[in-house]
Amino acid sequence: GFWSIGGDKVFVPAVGDNKVLVYDNNFEFVKNIQTQGLPVFTALSPNKKFLAVTFSGKDFPTVQIIDTKTLKIIKTFKFDGKVLHVRWSNKLSSLYVSVNDANMVSVINTQDWWIMRDMFNIKKPSGIFIYEEKK
Repeated sequence: GFWSIGGDKVFVPAVGDNKVLVYDNNFEFVKNIQTQGLPVFTALSPNKKFLAVTFSGKDFPTVQIIDTKTLKIIKTFKFDGKVLHVRWSNKLSSLYVSVNDANMVSVINTQDWWIMRDMFNIKKPSGIFIYEEKK
């Protein structure tokens, strides 16, 4: 899986177990966060306040959001297909989710935690790339 390092914590998906392992910057154990399924990727928000977690197996269509201060799951999203990647926007309060076998990318509003837009007819989206224009 993919680790997230930021702020004063390190988040490690416990591939093969339903939890995200949390360590401090000295790699001292802090806590296990119990998750819905087998985590594969973690993605830390640009402000390091939230962590998005994706899963494998039967929980492929799920994304869980963890508050990095309380270390609690604050929101769970379920999609109509396998979620392969997530990407936080650096400029907007948005989290982009590629739903591969539904041929779409969903955009989550990260202020109020709701799906604000679905972009359809994107054939088998996998990675999500955000480009910023230089002015």
